[in-house]
Amino acid sequence: MTWDRRIKIFLHRINLVAAMPLIVLIVLLSALRYFEIGPFAGLSWWWIVGLFGAAFIWFEFIERMFGLDKRKEHKQAEKTRRDRIKRTLK
Repeated sequence: MTWDRRIKIFLHRINLVAAMPLIVLIVLLSALRYFEIGPFAGLSWWWIVGLFGAAFIWFEFIERMFGLDKRKEHKQAEKTRRDRIKRTLK
């Protein structure tokens, strides 16, 4: 198993790949900036605030416009239904 595959499995287990990569990036950049690590020490806070704004616009408007929020809810409901059927038939 390659390292690439191991990393993907690990990230999937902690639900970062399927979750919100933009939010993970914001949190990571905020931590790096706050603790003044490497080249991020000189990074302006406005870049991080801009990413927060982009995330807000994405999750409040764009995701709804393309119906991505409903698709996620539908997939979750379908998975719950399949799990319930599987438990019942065992």
